[in-house]
Amino acid sequence: MNLIQKIAVSGLFLALGACVQTQQPLPLEAEAVKPGDVVAVGLNKVPDPRFMMEGSQGLLDLMIASAVTDQLNARIKNFDTNAVRGMENKIVDILKSRNTEAFAIDRLDPALYEKTANYKTGFSRIDYSKLKQQHDANYLLLIEFTYIGVIRPYYGFIPTGAPEPYIKANAKLVDLSNNKLFWYQEYKYRQNVEGDWDDPPSYPALTSNFNEGFKYIVHSIVESVKEAWPTL
Repeated sequence: MNLIQKIAVSGLFLALGACVQTQQPLPLEAEAVKPGDVVAVGLNKVPDPRFMMEGSQGLLDLMIASAVTDQLNARIKNFDTNAVRGMENKIVDILKSRNTEAFAIDRLDPALYEKTANYKTGFSRIDYSKLKQQHDANYLLLIEFTYIGVIRPYYGFIPTGAPEPYIKANAKLVDLSNNKLFWYQEYKYRQNVEGDWDDPPSYPALTSNFNEGFKYIVHSIVESVKEAWPTL
């Protein structure tokens, strides 16, 4: 697939994304998880860091902007996402401390699972029900990072602001018998960079801000589980 085809496909996905139903946050019901229930804790396959151009651009604008941001793109692709290591085990420890039987499972790749038939809000978009038998579990507590990288506003091919680290994630508790959500929270980090961001090739200020934001999101997810999970 050449550059023009990739840009066209990306534009199509952005247009379709505007029509997608949005899941609103769901508080954890006190009686959702009962004594004896088993919770598998998982983390999705973490996406590669990337650069996103925000705003209205045509194909030529995107090609020009992409060409002049090669060095920045190269740095972003090498951002460190190792802060997620051990995250599942921290959450398992929290659940066990609240008398819930829990264990961590291998990283999940949503692309390997079917989409939920007749999807509606309040349910997982992905059908994870086969994990029920595979792991002998009642629930899946899944952490998903949906975007990791940097975003920058543009008008055409002209940038109208500085690049900003941008991270999006969500956490959900899925009933593996029917894919119903019993808890759902979203997390987002977008922050102006302090100091001179335009310092290639290592972009230290931008890199430092990203690292801070990524660790913040990881910490926020773990803390929100701690706050929401009841003692059984």
